[in-house]
Amino acid sequence: AIAGLMHLEPTHPKVQQQIARHFAHIREYWDASVAGDNLADAYRGLARLYTTDERYTARDGKPDPAYAAFISKAMIFYADTQLG
Repeated sequence: AIAGLMHLEPTHPKVQQQIARHFAHIREYWDASVAGDNLADAYRGLARLYTTDERYTARDGKPDPAYAAFISKAMIFYADTQLG
């Protein structure tokens, strides 16, 4: 769903709605040892992995740096505006 919104800005409400779903999904796997008291920093860190770690820079098994940059920017915006 997120890839289908790449024609929009990462800050667009439709993109941010999907990022909120992404965050909720990720949160299901995190406990206090992962995020500690600062979910925003933990989510920003994950966002950076999308552009710096080859395990995250691919989509559907193929390198996709444009998607990686897009989702990373959207995640950081979400962390900054919704998580503090």
